[in-house]
Amino acid sequence: MNLAYVAGLLDGEGCINFTKCRDIKIPRVSITNTNLEVLEDLKATFGGHIQKSVRTKEQWKPAHHWIISNSASANFLEKLEKWVRIKKEQVWLVLLWDSIRPGTGKHWSPEAKEALELINSQSKWLNWKGVNRPSISPIDQELSAFGVK
Repeated sequence: MNLAYVAGLLDGEGCINFTKCRDIKIPRVSITNTNLEVLEDLKATFGGHIQKSVRTKEQWKPAHHWIISNSASANFLEKLEKWVRIKKEQVWLVLLWDSIRPGTGKHWSPEAKEALELINSQSKWLNWKGVNRPSISPIDQELSAFGVK
């Protein structure tokens, strides 16, 4: 698949966030579309799985979600990073998560868990819906506490 095309799908129809798995937050990337063939191509190329969306209106076409999680999502986003425009900061958060994660079978240090909470808070702030998002991001708040602007 053309990576620039996939980055456009991600920017327009995708979501990058963190979800709880056992007792830790892991990244999850999803792309929703009514064209199942495109999502099957994503699955064949990058892995992940496809799940059917629950239609909320009868007149809507059936849609599906392609979902990839954990380190596979970081590998996917690393390939797309130079083409992503709208969700660039969310991509960077996942790549940051990937750089501090302890690896399979290892435990998160207290410092890494603290950084993970800040990454998750920043992700929630970036994905905020509506007009009442706080004007200062969690990372900017943390930096201002140390006198960094």
